[in-house]
Amino acid sequence: MRGKAGLTHLRGGALAGKDHPAIALRGRLDSLCAAIVEAQVLGEQAGSAGFAEDLQEALGFARSILAAEYGGAPMGGLRLLGMTGEDLRERCQNPERHFGRGHLLMDRGMGPLCARLNSLRALAREAESAAAAAFRAPCTGAAAASGCAGAAERGGASCGCAGLSAGAATDGSAPEAGAGGGASGGEAGEAGAFLRPDILEALNGLSAFFYALTYKYLPDGHQGGR
Repeated sequence: MRGKAGLTHLRGGALAGKDHPAIALRGRLDSLCAAIVEAQVLGEQAGSAGFAEDLQEALGFARSILAAEYGGAPMGGLRLLGMTGEDLRERCQNPERHFGRGHLLMDRGMGPLCARLNSLRALAREAESAAAAAFRAPCTGAAAASGCAGAAERGGASCGCAGLSAGAATDGSAPEAGAGGGASGGEAGEAGAFLRPDILEALNGLSAFFYALTYKYLPDGHQGGR
């Protein structure tokens, strides 16, 4: 079916503007996957096959996030190189305990592989922010009556926090509240709640993975840190 200018498929037969928060999120995820592949090529060119192999798991996981968002399916648990999301958070919060050095202050002395991991970490964080915009639950009930955070940020303007499931598609279909994980992490309609907390948690864990992996590929003798 020929598409309309400025529109693209959101889900099923529904169309949405290409500036729709969910479409913006898909673009961020697509860019992240592309950047991981480029990083793998860089690793192979630098003679580090292990670097490329380590990133293969991250690539597969990033692609699974994209598939889960598009299909409305729940995310499975995160496990990268044998580490769960909880394991990764622990390592990132307490690097001295796990890596023998403090938090990293990125600099060019870290070399091309670590510099690229830092870029991947930043891209994952940008995707997480895009997911927060796409999946913020619409405010209802007491939250709407008292004014949600989104409205406060807009100087009292209408909420505008509705994302993927709350936003109306061009076919007029109703939102798919709770698709692929529901509104856990906050009831739908509660200020600050998200309709896909599983995707936000997955992206948060992925950015932590890139940060933790940086320690593995630091050049010998590198002294940078905080």
